[in-house]
Formats: sequence, structure tokens, C-alpha cells
Amino acid sequence: TTASGDYSHAGGSGTVASGSYSFVRGLNSRATANGAIVLGNNITGSTADTVYASSVINNKNIISSIWLTYTLC
Repeated sequence: TTASGDYSHAGGSGTVASGSYSFVRGLNSRATANGAIVLGNNITGSTADTVYASSVINNKNIISSIWLTYTLC
């Protein structure tokens, strides 16, 4: 688990946060883009300012592999 990007955070096991302001939490996942947020296992976040999650629960339904783009204010 390595956080090498400026102001980045890496948690879990085998994770890498190399983009500036990036965040990763899971198993063997990577946040390589600036501002990428990765939540889950075996995911690579390579698009800036995008949220990656292995699954999201919405009204008791599970939506797999969702990617959301956000704007920093």
C-alpha cells in the first residue's frame, strides 16, 4: 500500500494512490489519475476527477462497476 501522489491516501492491501489528491481503499486497486477516488478491489482509476466503485447499493438494488465524474469546487 503506497500513497505517492501529492495529498493522496491509500488504504487496504496492495493499493497505490499515485495521482495528486487521489484516494484508494480496497485490495490491489490503483488511483493513478489526479483526483481519482477508487473504492473496491482490483480497480484502476485512470481518469481524472472520477469516482470508481466495485458496487453501489441503490434502493436495495446492486449496480455493479459504476464510474462517476465529479467537479471539484
